[in-house]
Amino acid sequence: MSDQSALFRLEPAAFGRNRECKAFARSKNTTAILIYGLCISVLLVLILLSTKEVAHKATMPGRTSLVTGDLKLYPDSRRRLTKLQVRVGDHVTAGQPLALLAGLRSQDQQASAQHHLDSLTEELQRLRKALSTSELQHRLEREFHAANKKLESQAAIEQVQEKKAVQALLLLNVEQLERGKRLKNQGHISLSALTELDVKATEQRRNLAALENSIVQSQRQSLLRDQEFERRQYAQLETKRRQFAELARLEREIQRIEHREQQTLVAPVQGQVTGVLGSIGATFDTQQPVISMISEGADYRAELWAPSKAAGALALGQPVNLLIDAFPHQRHGMLRGTIAHINSSPLTLRELGVPWETNRVAYGVTVTMDSSHPLYRRIKPGMQLTADVKLDDSTLFERLFDPLITAVQRTL
Repeated sequence: MSDQSALFRLEPAAFGRNRECKAFARSKNTTAILIYGLCISVLLVLILLSTKEVAHKATMPGRTSLVTGDLKLYPDSRRRLTKLQVRVGDHVTAGQPLALLAGLRSQDQQASAQHHLDSLTEELQRLRKALSTSELQHRLEREFHAANKKLESQAAIEQVQEKKAVQALLLLNVEQLERGKRLKNQGHISLSALTELDVKATEQRRNLAALENSIVQSQRQSLLRDQEFERRQYAQLETKRRQFAELARLEREIQRIEHREQQTLVAPVQGQVTGVLGSIGATFDTQQPVISMISEGADYRAELWAPSKAAGALALGQPVNLLIDAFPHQRHGMLRGTIAHINSSPLTLRELGVPWETNRVAYGVTVTMDSSHPLYRRIKPGMQLTADVKLDDSTLFERLFDPLITAVQRTL
């Protein structure tokens, strides 16, 4: 029992706290340490306030706008929109039809133009059919002429071979005749046999001459046929040339009438449709666009509205951070830019085109964007943004005591 009381001794809580306070109070340097620590802390804070620089920035609203690439398509005369082939947001290629517009004419004029167009179309079809027939006939004649040339070539080869055979026989007969003459002089053959040999040689000479004449006549006839074929070919080519010229004239006339009656708006470049400025049946004149689009690779800029308190600290070439409202900077980051232009005089926000303000004034600021940022190609004209512009650097001490310093200066 005595051992347990020696190990576990209970004391009042108040007595324990009182003893700790007395132990702390017995330290002679406690008060000095606290005072010096507090002074050092205040000194460090003052040093931090006097040396730490904080950027003074201005936040300005703005929006994106196009520098280049904004295209508007107009009708060539007063027309009515009859058909739309694209919608807003569609990506189109160069030459792609976008809309069809009809001319505004009376019913009688339209009926007369349609009748003229039908007659021209019928004439065009007839001419195309005639051209097709002429081309077929021309091709058949060329094939027939080629076949004849082939037969003539084979006949010429046979004639040459026959001529060679006749020449060989003639040479043999001449040799026999010469031998017969020698034998006749020697008395080995009779005169009748020699005469027979002479007749054979003469006949072979006659055959050779006739064959050579036949070859010459064949060559002459072949040349005449070639000349006649070339003449017909030239005449057919002239006829086809006139037919093609007439065909081109009819096509131009039909296109002129169709263009007068209707116009097809086509995309001049590759890009994206941003607006259809009318519905089916709407009427447009030459000063009223039908479709607006943005070409691929268009250049953007930022238009800011700077209040007068921030405009005085702005300068050309000053860096700007742009936060696009449609793309939160926590996920997409910020676009960088530089100030390219500052209006020299303020304008009302209505004059600057700000939709939600009318009476206040501001300075228009133009900012060029960094086109290398991935976000640059995702922005669209008219997107709202917020710009942060660094005006100057000041210490925390100046920032904290600037109102007090300003108040003192005003009282002097």
